[in-house]
Amino acid sequence: KLDIQHSLAVDADTGEQFEVSVFSEASMTSEHQIGITQSNPIQESIVKFTAADAQALMALQGEAIVIPEGYTHIDDQAFNGAPVTSVSLPSTLKTISFGAFYNTRLTEIIIPEGVTTIGNQAFELSDISAITIPSSVTAIGINAFKTNTPLTVSFAEGTTVIPDQAFNGAPVTSVSLPSTL
Repeated sequence: KLDIQHSLAVDADTGEQFEVSVFSEASMTSEHQIGITQSNPIQESIVKFTAADAQALMALQGEAIVIPEGYTHIDDQAFNGAPVTSVSLPSTLKTISFGAFYNTRLTEIIIPEGVTTIGNQAFELSDISAITIPSSVTAIGINAFKTNTPLTVSFAEGTTVIPDQAFNGAPVTSVSLPSTL
C-alpha cells in the first residue's frame, strides 16, 4: 500500500508556491521519499487542504483566497478564526470538513457542483449572508450555517434531499427550493 500525503508549501525567500508530496509504503519502516512538483498536485482520491496550507495562502493572498485546483477536502478548522472575507473553491472539491470556516469574516463563497459534504459547524459564526447549495450536496452537518448575519439560502436545481438539521441555529430569512424537491 502506498500512502501519499500532499500539501502546498511556500518558499520563504521567493514566495513561490510548490506542491510537496510525502510517499511511504507499508513495507518501508523508516524510509520516506519526498517529491516536489511545480504544477498540478498528484491526483489522489483525497488531497487535503490543511490549516498550514491556509496560513501559507493567506500570507500570499491576504483576505481573498483562491484555493488551487486538485484539492478534494478542506480539512477540519483549516480557516478557523482567520480574517478571510472571500474564498474561491476548486472544482475538484468534495468535502468541506468540520469547522473549516468557523468564526471567519467570510462574506461570500461559491460552493462548486461536486461538493457532497459540508461538515458540522463548517461556516458557523461567519458573516455569509447568502449561500447556494449545489445539487451534489447530500450531507450538511449540524450548525453548518449558524452564521452571524441573516441568511438567504438557495438550493440548486437537481437537489433531491435536504439533510436533517442542515440549518440548525441559522438565521435563515429566505429559502429558494428547486422543482426537483
